[in-house]
Amino acid sequence: MNLHEAAKSGNIDEVRRLLEEEGINVNLVDDNGSSALHYAALYGHISIVRVLLDYGAEVNLQNNSMECSLRYAARYGYTDIAQMLLNHGARVDLQDSHNCSPLYWASYEGREEIVKLLLAHGANVNLLSDFSYPLSAAAITGNTEIARLLLKHGADPNLGDYKLSTSLHNAVFGRQTNTIKLLLDYNADINSKDHVGITPFQSACTEFINSPSQCLDMMKLLVAHIIKLKHTNPEITNVDAFIENESHM
Repeated sequence: MNLHEAAKSGNIDEVRRLLEEEGINVNLVDDNGSSALHYAALYGHISIVRVLLDYGAEVNLQNNSMECSLRYAARYGYTDIAQMLLNHGARVDLQDSHNCSPLYWASYEGREEIVKLLLAHGANVNLLSDFSYPLSAAAITGNTEIARLLLKHGADPNLGDYKLSTSLHNAVFGRQTNTIKLLLDYNADINSKDHVGITPFQSACTEFINSPSQCLDMMKLLVAHIIKLKHTNPEITNVDAFIENESHM
């Protein structure tokens, strides 16, 4: 069994033996460019992470996909490991080959405690990946409490990704009514346009036409927000009637 296999399987005695008796390089990488620390973090073996760090494992080493150990801990919810890595100098905003930060993955996967930890260590809430922002990642998956944390720490709900889609676009696409309400409370722009000129409300209309029963609450929320903001038509007083009219346009 080599060092990487021992780290994967959680065999701490073998890890110690290889490091102490055979003098294996703690930062030795495999064909994927991954070190033993990568695998210990990926599989959640905190005791092995501790040993490897004690032997001088490079905490910010990135593999062939530019993935670091903190990225694994953040994505898969190992809060104690993430804390340990940060305590040993892990760079909180180190991005992978898709320019995703640990905060992006924690937000996408719904790892609330890790999001709190990363924010406490100064993670950039508005760091754009090849996909979107951390707030958009939380929005599309309906992780409303994480979205709230990000907004409280300065996340901009109106930033557009590479398709100019905002967090509100993504929340609508995911049909995440609670997150939509939160974003609107933080002044998300319902009239922002993506790269083909579609607004969140227009996208919601499409979703409603395709699945009216599943999207009714979402549409009511958006229409009520439009009425509150715009006051363009004083005759509109019934949200249900407005939705019925829109669905037949």
